[in-house]
Amino acid sequence: MAGGTRVRLVLPRETLGRQITLSGTVLFHHIYMVEYDSDFWRRHLLFRDFLRAHPHAAGEYHRLKKELAAKYRLNREAYTEAKTLFIESIVAKASRSKSLKEKSHGKKR
Repeated sequence: MAGGTRVRLVLPRETLGRQITLSGTVLFHHIYMVEYDSDFWRRHLLFRDFLRAHPHAAGEYHRLKKELAAKYRLNREAYTEAKTLFIESIVAKASRSKSLKEKSHGKKR
């Protein structure tokens, strides 16, 4: 890694889905890990894919994050908790949309 720092983390399984913060002299790095192909993994992909497909929702999320980052500047847990309702609503919409698409494709076969 040119100009970077290599870090090897060995973490217990219960740290999956939790935030880990590494602090250096200049930057904070938030590393978020989830178990591959778990329900949690799939929910994150639903959220990501929905935002990619819906720029308006992505813009709303961006504005919410900026607002909450200012409000909870020194409280990462409160910031994360405050985003939960929005994230859950997007995941629900994405899940419904995916179900409808799967049903629609099933009828065409």
